[in-house]
Amino acid sequence: MAGSALQNTRKIPVLDLQLSSFRDPQVFFHAPTQRWIMCVALSRAHQIAFFGSTNLLQWTELSRFGPSGITGVDYECPNLVEVPIDGGKTAWVLFVSINPGAPQGGSATQYFVGTFDGTRFVPESDTTEFVDFAKDFYALQFFTNVPSGNPVSIGWLNNWQYCQETPANSWRGVMSLPRRISLAPDTTQRLKLIQQPEDLAPLRGTASDATPPSRMDAGSSWETPLPAAAAHEVRISVEIDAQPAGLPPGDKGRSGRFVLNFLNSNEETLSIGFDAFTAQLWLDRGKLKGFSHPFFTNSFSAALTPDQRKITLHIVLDKCSVEVFVNNGQQTGSALLFPATPLDRLRLSATGAGATLSHFELFPLKQTVRAEEGPI
Repeated sequence: MAGSALQNTRKIPVLDLQLSSFRDPQVFFHAPTQRWIMCVALSRAHQIAFFGSTNLLQWTELSRFGPSGITGVDYECPNLVEVPIDGGKTAWVLFVSINPGAPQGGSATQYFVGTFDGTRFVPESDTTEFVDFAKDFYALQFFTNVPSGNPVSIGWLNNWQYCQETPANSWRGVMSLPRRISLAPDTTQRLKLIQQPEDLAPLRGTASDATPPSRMDAGSSWETPLPAAAAHEVRISVEIDAQPAGLPPGDKGRSGRFVLNFLNSNEETLSIGFDAFTAQLWLDRGKLKGFSHPFFTNSFSAALTPDQRKITLHIVLDKCSVEVFVNNGQQTGSALLFPATPLDRLRLSATGAGATLSHFELFPLKQTVRAEEGPI
């Protein structure tokens, strides 16, 4: 019952609906009802089926969810997880991946917040929410029995539109960073997903002593070499002036933007920026030269809280990927990157309005996987 031992059985399969698109099961123990719960994708029907069992051998269908949200062609890789809410309560979140047919193109993972009584999942609203604002995060899954008790997820940092054609050496493809998951109400009191990287401390080298000015006027920039490392972590908090430079009071005629450019001498640039007067963030990989594909979209954006002029960014830049965590995980963007030569410098720029920096950290990160045939 506790799931501490495995006993082989000849009874295979234990559940068969005679459907070719019945797959991707997730199984967990539901303590209040003292039974195992399995959620399975009925892919082409755009439904998630819930089954219950007391012995993992005999299963009874309990309920179905969907079609709901954006269906795409297939529902895939469901996960139902109880997630903590800031303040001590919890809610159930059903994660459903779709492919193809995501708004950005190809594959993506959406989520629904609601209740689960051991039989049926009921969403609290019909709003469709996505885990990631960029294009390369799919098939989110959760670790079980995490010592902290907090839910921790991981995703496939890729997209089915081009995953079999991206540059490769000894391997192709990558997983995301593990992410600590919680919920918090937004300005409308609707619960939204919060994602933050899980414990990067063991990977950090010595922090860079590069220090940008605490005050940057409109039109100014600051630049530093990136430390020699397998990957890099940047943490920065910045507030953009309420008044654009050179305009009379009350006139917001131009944008006030703060931009982080990761670049190299090959005129390649990865741009991550914040426009304070529209409260939007962007991620632009369009000036990298190492990969071209008709579905490899150049840029992505996320809408933040209206009238927000302060932003906190937590960025992890790897050899072929970037993950951006915005405002303590309120938004996340994950994207593959293929520069022709490594990005080795960081430039900060303020345009249209001045900016005040309250926090900046730059860390080299250690390599976690040994390259067998050279770097990607």
